[in-house]
Amino acid sequence: MNEEMFQDFSDIVRFFRESPPGSAGQPEFDNEFLLCLARAMRAERASIFRLNDDGAHLRLERGMGVDETMVREIAIRVGEGICGATAMTRKPISVFDAATTPQHDERIGRATGYHVSSLIAAPIEWNGRLLGVIEALGHNSGKGFPAEWKEMLCSVGALYGAALTQSERANPIPPRPAAPPLSLPKASPSQATVIVGASRPVLAALETCLKAARVDDPVLIRGESGTGKELAARRIHEASLRRGGPLVPVNCAALTDTLLESELFGHVKGAYTGAEHDRRGRFQAAAGGTLFLDEIGEMSISCQAKILRALDSGEITPVGSETPIRVDVRVLAATNRDLWAETQAGRFREDLYFRLCGIEIVFPPLRERLDDIPILAAHFLHEAREERPAELQASFPKRISPKAMDVLEAYGWPGNIRELRQMVRSALALCEKEEIEPEDLPARLWRNPAPSAGAKPADSAFLPLLPNEPPPEAEARRYRKVLRETAFAGTERWNLAAAARALNMPRKTFAYRIKKLGLENPSMWQGR
Repeated sequence: MNEEMFQDFSDIVRFFRESPPGSAGQPEFDNEFLLCLARAMRAERASIFRLNDDGAHLRLERGMGVDETMVREIAIRVGEGICGATAMTRKPISVFDAATTPQHDERIGRATGYHVSSLIAAPIEWNGRLLGVIEALGHNSGKGFPAEWKEMLCSVGALYGAALTQSERANPIPPRPAAPPLSLPKASPSQATVIVGASRPVLAALETCLKAARVDDPVLIRGESGTGKELAARRIHEASLRRGGPLVPVNCAALTDTLLESELFGHVKGAYTGAEHDRRGRFQAAAGGTLFLDEIGEMSISCQAKILRALDSGEITPVGSETPIRVDVRVLAATNRDLWAETQAGRFREDLYFRLCGIEIVFPPLRERLDDIPILAAHFLHEAREERPAELQASFPKRISPKAMDVLEAYGWPGNIRELRQMVRSALALCEKEEIEPEDLPARLWRNPAPSAGAKPADSAFLPLLPNEPPPEAEARRYRKVLRETAFAGTERWNLAAAARALNMPRKTFAYRIKKLGLENPSMWQGR
């Protein structure tokens, strides 16, 4: 934090120190507070959302530039948009460009007439009680807010939470009614599919999806299993001019060559035993829309040749027919393989690869987007709760505890988002408290965080167990050895990043394990 930023933060602290006790929550106090916050953060606007007594809705309490007649008429569910995700995770969220952020809910912007660019949201809480969310919108520089403000805004939220709690004790207010159904316009059909996340890799992939939607060329989506490739295909289709047509998915790995050819191109009566009538294929079913070929890397060479012909000529020939049929369809393909390596090995046609890879989108594995884990976990928890009957929802946990979230963030997630989703749903079913705790998660997560999928641990990560040595002590001894070997040159200062690379595990996982094992070094957090 530089001197100017420290002074700006001090101005906010001074505001709370000099304000009359018991005045927080009153219009005059809140308006002055928002002006002070906006000046300190160089923000165009700031706003306060308060949590209703039902714990499920956030209502706009005060907002700079928002007409007073609209205040409190704007309400969102906890879990909706960036503000709702902040309330659910109780962690700050910072985005550089809200328009390209999957979680951004444009309905509030349309209702207020203000279209936000950069944004930071932080929880308002005091003594473990969530009171609402505070937002700073649009940095004056036209760029994002400095990274330091992400944590500092949490401190501001705590200051406001303390002042608000004091005010409510001095001036009890009637309970806040549950919010009525959202009166804002519903999301447009082109935004039905949401890719949850605000990390840079996801935003970059989403931006490419939206650009790809503007044209009709084939797209190749790459990523490990469970990273959301089908969601990306749906997002491209829904944002394209073909969104009025069907999106037809085909899992190429689930069908044999003969069945896949018939499934894609159709067949005529008598083409083979059992073909008693003509049948349209998926290419024809997707006419006017999009055909999504999932796991295209599993397709045989002979079938690849027919796909290439269909892409080049816009025609297909059903099995058993000699008459080509013109089709108007866009093709999206996905794979978890390195198709270029497959072409070099002769398992994938090079000409088809070049036809598909004009637009290539890579979706990162979950271990490379650790900042998204709290948002995703909260999203899946909210999703699972909403599936339960309304009268039973109160019996299920409402949030994930900070300790449990630490466990989720330290795990390597070889199964990616699919694994995280199932883990959260399982914990929801087993937990009988208001918060999911580490013991509600599978033991493999918190006893032995997984390394990066496919990683091969370094030799230095392995040391033989000493007689009667407990596993945690053996792990600690291993880590000390690697930390000594990777220390900064000429010092004994630990280099966590280098040690984590040597162990082939995410840096955050390594830092978490060191903390849990109680390893101490006065300089260990230097060089972060």
